[in-house]
Amino acid sequence: MGKMKRIFQMFERNLSNDQVAWYLLMNTKIPNWEQAKQVASEMRNNYEQENDRNESENDSLEKGVKRTKDRIADED
Repeated sequence: MGKMKRIFQMFERNLSNDQVAWYLLMNTKIPNWEQAKQVASEMRNNYEQENDRNESENDSLEKGVKRTKDRIADED
């Protein structure tokens, strides 16, 4: 579990795929550089997609909260 947390921190700090691949190569059972780079790239893509999805959900929720506050203000 600690390794995944470290990898996510690397993504948050915008480290390159090569830096993440190096970490994977040295700290996991990935046997070669090409596989490490591929895994790092796939993990980054999944991480960014999840962040985009979370951002859009947060935007929707914020708009809903604003509409509700506006309705309450109009009723008063």
